Amino acid sequence: MAIKKPQLVTRADFTAVAVADLIYQLRAEVEDYPSGSPQYNVLVALIMQATEWVESYTGQTLVDSTYAVHLDAFPVCNIELPFFPVSELVSVVYTDSASVEQAIAVVDIDADLYALRPQLRMTNGWPVARGTFNAITVTVKAGYATADAIPHSLKSAVLMLATHLHENASATTVVKLEHVPFGVRAMADANKVSWL
Repeated sequence: MAIKKPQLVTRADFTAVAVADLIYQLRAEVEDYPSGSPQYNVLVALIMQATEWVESYTGQTLVDSTYAVHLDAFPVCNIELPFFPVSELVSVVYTDSASVEQAIAVVDIDADLYALRPQLRMTNGWPVARGTFNAITVTVKAGYATADAIPHSLKSAVLMLATHLHENASATTVVKLEHVPFGVRAMADANKVSWL
């Protein structure tokens, strides 16, 4: 059973770190980045880019999000979810052999949402899904409920990377750049999930 790239359904309207924190990290003045200005929007974009990199690198979802995971068939045993942390199993919907969409009651699914590799299983076995692409959709909520709940080392990694992206906006530079000890990767490594 191959899990395909998860589809982002919704994402909370907060960022992993506040724009004001990035402005402070840049040693700039808040007045130089009025809310809604092009300069402010660039900082928001840099935070989002840095957050996506940290999420991809660590295997953790930082900002509270809802994802749909599509499968072609149910596995023999467990469905492993490619997210951490998972806060809620929202639904499991599948197309049966008669091409009718069916929902499995969430209470009938044994969900281990606290494992580093969250898993779902049915004690009586999974039903038979129609033999077609994307016959099954598992919808979950993953990530931290608030920015304050995100581990400090991951927030530091986002800030460091966003600062780097701001100060090195070009793809090349005449200056030889060096990795900073205890830099972005070191901050992120402390929170990297074991399957990556």
